[in-house]
Amino acid sequence: MRPSEIMRVFLSRRWAGLALAILVAAVGLLIKRSNELLGLAVLLLGGLMLLGTIVAIVWQARLPRAPGSIYVINGRRVHIIAEGDKGHRHPVIWVAGGHGEGLIMSNFHRVLCEETRSILFDRTGSGWTGPASGAVTFSGEVEQLRLLLEAAGESGPFVMVGHSFGGLFCANFAHHNPDLVAAVVLLDSTPPWNVAFAGKLSFNVLLRKAWWGALASHFGLHRLVEPEIDDLDSDLARELSAESKVVNAHSVQPKSLLAEASAFVNSMANPFDLVIGKGALKDIPLLLMSANPSEDEAQDLRSHLQKKLGLTERQTENLLDGLRDSVDQQLALSSRSRHRLLPVGASHMFPYEYPDIVLEEVRAMIRGDE
Repeated sequence: MRPSEIMRVFLSRRWAGLALAILVAAVGLLIKRSNELLGLAVLLLGGLMLLGTIVAIVWQARLPRAPGSIYVINGRRVHIIAEGDKGHRHPVIWVAGGHGEGLIMSNFHRVLCEETRSILFDRTGSGWTGPASGAVTFSGEVEQLRLLLEAAGESGPFVMVGHSFGGLFCANFAHHNPDLVAAVVLLDSTPPWNVAFAGKLSFNVLLRKAWWGALASHFGLHRLVEPEIDDLDSDLARELSAESKVVNAHSVQPKSLLAEASAFVNSMANPFDLVIGKGALKDIPLLLMSANPSEDEAQDLRSHLQKKLGLTERQTENLLDGLRDSVDQQLALSSRSRHRLLPVGASHMFPYEYPDIVLEEVRAMIRGDE
């Protein structure tokens, strides 16, 4: 493993904060022998770190127990929630955006588990699943989900539904396990093009924040870390009102922050780990649902990209052209694909703005209507 990956694995452990605090205190004691004032200052810092670590451990211990089942997959505890009776319909697996936990798609799960078998799961480091023990890759997580479904006795073929980065995961799962997949629904999925060509632009800010966020959380300063649901007036907060506190608490844990960072880093470093190429999914039914910003919103996005990423007008246009072309590239993955554009004004977060439209399309897939 690369040194940065080793450090991510170390900082993902609950005891990492305690180890760092003790180390700093020990250094303080050594320095004190030659420079008493400086040594006392470092020793005090170690004591404050230790106090913060104890606060963090107590806070984490008070989080609710896993609502689903835990299975040990390749030495890691992995969490899954599977409810409902599939009857004559296909079961559905929901995959959240980013590297988020299963509960982020619970608004859909609550509804569809009354109609078929509905499954949520926590990816490496997220929710109630254990921390990463190495590099987090698409192929590794795809294999982990396959083994999890096998251990839980869940039989397909499944309808895979994923939002944003979770959509890219679904396409990869279908590519590795075509016999387990009845259909794929991509909700404004992150295209492979974006990861391969614009990954650093998209993920760099998050990657920098992950390190500092993990350290802050270890020492009891988790309130300084931006949670998954930061806008309590958003459609996301409204749809997940019952789960928002737990989701936010999980999202600022070191294991979650650093597993997400590892997933993004390794997807950029290994673009050929991603499903690419015309016909890669053969004849698996694929539906791509896309956001549809208004003209004013599109212009705001253009200005935001230029300002945030430091791009020239020409570079911004090239980026947007690539994203537009990526729609056709994703549709080309399957010979049985179709595209649905959401109503004007629908943003990237449309699964929470227009959940009924998403449910309508997923219901058609679980019935086999395509």
